[in-house]
This record gives sequence, C-alpha cells and structure tokens, in this order.
Amino acid sequence: MSKNTGLFDDVVSGAKTGDSKGVRKRGAGVIPSRQATMKSIVSGDKLEKNHYLVDPNICRMWSEHDRDYSLLNEHSCHDLIEGLKSQGQQEFPAIVRKLENDPEYEYEVICGARRHWTVSWLRDHNYPQFKFLIEVRDLTDEEAFRLSDIENRDKEDICDLERARKYARALGRYYKTQKDMAARLEVKEDWLSNYLLLAKLDEQIIA
Repeated sequence: MSKNTGLFDDVVSGAKTGDSKGVRKRGAGVIPSRQATMKSIVSGDKLEKNHYLVDPNICRMWSEHDRDYSLLNEHSCHDLIEGLKSQGQQEFPAIVRKLENDPEYEYEVICGARRHWTVSWLRDHNYPQFKFLIEVRDLTDEEAFRLSDIENRDKEDICDLERARKYARALGRYYKTQKDMAARLEVKEDWLSNYLLLAKLDEQIIA
C-alpha cells in the first residue's frame, strides 16, 4: 500500500511542479516490462498458464481417466501424503478442463487422480488448509486422451490390462485406423497391436 501511495505522491508532485523525473524513476520499467511480457505471450515465446487453488470437491474425474479412482487409498498414496505434508503444498498442478452446465462440479480432472485423492484425504484428516492445485486447459477428448496417456504410460501402478482397454476404447472413438492411432501416440504399430490384442482377452482367462 505504501509503495502505491509513494507512486501516487510522485505523480501529484510532478503535476504541481512540472517535474516528471520522480515518476520515471519509480515506474519507468513497469510499462515496458509488461509490454515485453505480453509481446512474448502473443508471439509464442512464453506460455501463459492458468493455475488455481480450488476445493477438490468441485472437481470430478474424467470418465476416461487411466486410473481407477475407487482403488486409491492411504497406502497407494502414502508417498504423496507425506510429500505434501513435508512441502506444505502441492508442487505440480493437475491438468483439468472447465465443465459447462454441470450443477455439481466446475472442473474435470484429466491428469492428477492421485493428487486429487491425496488433497481430499488430507483435508478430511486435520489438514483443511490444503487446496487442489490445477492447471486449466482447453482440450478435446482426443487431446485429453493423449495427454493422459503420456503422463501415465510408464506408471507401474497402472496394469497392462487397464491400459489395453483404454487403447481399445480410444481406437473406436478417436481414430479411424490403428496406424493413425500409433502415429498420434508416437509409438510403434506392433507395440500398440499387442495392447489391443490384450484388450480382447477372454474374461474367464482374466479372472
């Protein structure tokens, strides 16, 4: 508040005396700096990200999320629980997209189910100060699928069968051919083919 007041006093003083040196000394770099920032964003040199801290209760999981949220528990999220307690905050934002015409939720979680579960658990266990850090993006379903796949492809706690079924659903929804899908995911066709074959495995064998 005092800094703003000082700048205001300089402006008034300069107007009375006709001297604008004080104003330039304090604020000379502000407007050019902002202009440079906006120019870099428009030109594509800088990525403008929308990060927010929200109540996890206003976020739901995307229906095509890789992870089975119902299987998350204190044991599977132990590392995140301890990490957030130690750091005092969530370091990496979950990726979400804005929902329209949903009376119960405002955002849909594309990547970050464990982070969402962990923050929710902490808030229910004597850490109400924690909020869910999100990054809002404008994504199509196909873009959301690819983003989720990139983040979770190497996660060991997501089984091959879950991943295979996800790929099988995506092939029918977002891609015309297996070749198109492999190209978009930047994987080899035979690698993808093995997963698609796994998705067709008989339920009795799986059981």
